[in-house]
Amino acid sequence: ETTKNFTSTNDLFLIHPEIIYWRYEVVYSFADEISVSALNFKINSKPSNGTCSIDRINGTIETLFQIKCLDWQIEENIKDYSLFYWSKDPTKRTIVAFSPISNFTVRLPSGNLHLLVQIRDLMNSITEFNISSTISVTSKETKDLLIELRENHDQNSIGQIISSISQQFNQ
Repeated sequence: ETTKNFTSTNDLFLIHPEIIYWRYEVVYSFADEISVSALNFKINSKPSNGTCSIDRINGTIETLFQIKCLDWQIEENIKDYSLFYWSKDPTKRTIVAFSPISNFTVRLPSGNLHLLVQIRDLMNSITEFNISSTISVTSKETKDLLIELRENHDQNSIGQIISSISQQFNQ
């Protein structure tokens, strides 16, 4: 009742995800009057009830894989989709694509890969969706990739090709 300072961490909201409407109310007591001030706010919900899929589970580093994310429900609009992959350790994920649209193509590096899509809304709430199948991508001649790199003008594709070439050099 006599607190001069109040601090709340996000843990309060994370512990109670079922509560989306919050109100902070302050009562100021003076010798001859009482004043009240309140702040009402709503917690943004994460994107939910959607799905993401890939059109094939095998290909080469030149294959254009089609990623589709459908039916994500959110009060705020979806801002973007980020695609990550990893081979063995899910804590060592690498971003391979970023798109403002829900249907996009991507080139993947070689290996047996696991894929995860992050769906982010305009308020920066993120939901992660694992694409369940292991994707098998085989390697190709680096020379062919260099030719494609020279002829390609799409920034996402160029980044994906450079990542594949780098991975081959590292091996």
